[in-house]
Amino acid sequence: MNISIEKNVLDYLKKQKTTVMTVEIVNVSGGCSGMIQVPNVILKKPEVLSGYVLETVDGIDIYFQNSALVDAGDIVFKKTGFSVFTTIAVEGLKYSNM
Repeated sequence: MNISIEKNVLDYLKKQKTTVMTVEIVNVSGGCSGMIQVPNVILKKPEVLSGYVLETVDGIDIYFQNSALVDAGDIVFKKTGFSVFTTIAVEGLKYSNM
């Protein structure tokens, strides 16, 4: 498993004055498909560290929820959106649909 962070994400994190990301797997409604699991990236350390794995990449501490790393391939963090609509997407995680 390789983890990479695109340069525009690193620039965004610097602008936000943070060196921490947390990747959680959350359940959301998939409409007619029922509930699905999707990754959610937040820019803070988890309040409770048990259940998370810490990886440091390019000086950024990334906390992965344990279930996010099951059978993960190469993981890439990408910036999406613009201005106040900016989010960080993560690709390469494998998680089960409910």
